[in-house]
Amino acid sequence: MMTRRILIGLVIGHILLALAYAGAIPYRTGGKLLNQPGTHLDIGAPDERQHANYVQHILDGNGIPVFKPKDPNLYESYQAHQPPLYYVLASTYARVLGVSDVADPSAGLRLRSFSAILGGLAVWGLFCLGYWGFKSERIGLLTAMIGGFMPMMVGLSAAVGNDPMLIAVCTWTLAFLAKALREGWCFGKSVPIALLVAVGIYTKTSALSLFIPVGLALYLGRKEVSESKTIWPHALLVLIGPLLLPLPWMLRNKGLYGDPFAIKAFGEAFTGTMQAETLANRAGGWIPYWTAVTEGTVYSFYGVFSYWDIFFDFRLYRILMAATLILGLGWTLSFRGDKETRGSGLVQIVNAAFFATVLALFIRFNMQYFQAQARYLYPAIGPIACGLAVGAAQFGYKNRRLTLLVALGFMVLLNGYVLMILPDEFAARVARETTAAPAP
Repeated sequence: MMTRRILIGLVIGHILLALAYAGAIPYRTGGKLLNQPGTHLDIGAPDERQHANYVQHILDGNGIPVFKPKDPNLYESYQAHQPPLYYVLASTYARVLGVSDVADPSAGLRLRSFSAILGGLAVWGLFCLGYWGFKSERIGLLTAMIGGFMPMMVGLSAAVGNDPMLIAVCTWTLAFLAKALREGWCFGKSVPIALLVAVGIYTKTSALSLFIPVGLALYLGRKEVSESKTIWPHALLVLIGPLLLPLPWMLRNKGLYGDPFAIKAFGEAFTGTMQAETLANRAGGWIPYWTAVTEGTVYSFYGVFSYWDIFFDFRLYRILMAATLILGLGWTLSFRGDKETRGSGLVQIVNAAFFATVLALFIRFNMQYFQAQARYLYPAIGPIACGLAVGAAQFGYKNRRLTLLVALGFMVLLNGYVLMILPDEFAARVARETTAAPAP
């Protein structure tokens, strides 16, 4: 009963923090970035304006937008290549809350609250991943605390966009895979997995990476099948079934763009944008380039706001990195097989495989475009948070309640710091003498 109350508190806490962030981050507001002189942008959450424009297109009754790589107004529409499910749901949610014009400043908090709710669902999924994967309520709660209260995670839940929905889907998929590996495959697990992967693909094409952990979990758990003598019915369901829901959208894309996921069209639109080779030449080679990518990714995993412009005090980053390394060491100690981690080996293999897949895609993306933004790694926040939670559990094994209190207290203080600095940081970037962002 106590665990359930704490979990409810964590879910609600994440939602409230996301709403607080949403109130501190400007919505569709022009300004001037301080660390990038001469850059004038919509300075709030990255890409939020374009995600909201997609929602507006559906609100106006125009259906799913067509992505046009050569559109002179591409700045406003470059998210039009995205799968439509999030935007259909967000537009329905917007109508319920009385939003008809996403450019209305008063619509910002209402639109962002949908992401906050999705973030809360992800926190619940984080708990289930830790609890089902390790048969430990403490590891489940620590996973939810560490992953769900990371400032960058909260920041994503405070903006209009499909990332919170993707993160929730990936986390819940891994949670059900963990349950299948620990308890055996059955249709009560394979059906939700198939539905989750389908929803993920219809939310963002990067959800295709889920097929790696799903396939691996099928192989590793092939001998533990509860409702039949063979794994094949479950394999067909979770590997073929997820393609049926987004199939109409994929066929549409094939006809419009020549490929089912509009990848070629996206590449045509951004041939000159932040090219990795160009920036590597400016930096003096690939070693300085990848050093910058690594450094930026580490900072933004904890939190970097606006368009790569609002950083924490760098001493805080060092503290966070040191804490991460210590918890990572604790995670390696877990392989001794104590009570809380015994039997979790297959789960940890599947978690690691998904993280490696997401990381490989991130590296591949940065080989073409400079995008040192850890939000692209956040679909794998489940495996990351699980590993850190296991590490925390190892060091706090003798005093379990204190471990939870310390973790929660630290994450609350960290978010308090972020909420303290964001208003002034954004206020300093709002350029009163210019309308930096294009007209709505």
